[in-house]
Amino acid sequence: MGVLACFIIYALRSPVASLYTIDETVAKLIQQFLIYAIFFQLSDAINTPIQGILRGYKDVNIPFIMALVSFWFVGLPFGYLAANYTTLGPFGYWVGLILSLAVCASLLAIRLIYVQKSFQKQITEI
Repeated sequence: MGVLACFIIYALRSPVASLYTIDETVAKLIQQFLIYAIFFQLSDAINTPIQGILRGYKDVNIPFIMALVSFWFVGLPFGYLAANYTTLGPFGYWVGLILSLAVCASLLAIRLIYVQKSFQKQITEI
């Protein structure tokens, strides 16, 4: 569903932007922000199911720390720096948010592999 939603957002970004404004400059900005929303959607489509799987394994403390580090210590500082010290401007915050989701998804995927191996080991010992 995530990939389909991305195609829909991409295909309809111009008509959606025209629903909110008649100002051409603002419409262009909305269209650009929607491109960033596509990457946000893809990162979140990977991150969220992995979090749910880990919750099913009753593994919540370490994923919480991973998310905390990803968002507050990676994404937010990067977004601030990108927004204020590069030509990205407000898009820098989106890049920081997308980066934090990608980092979190990567860390959670590594954690999921570890938890699944531990779970399999416990089952074989029984």
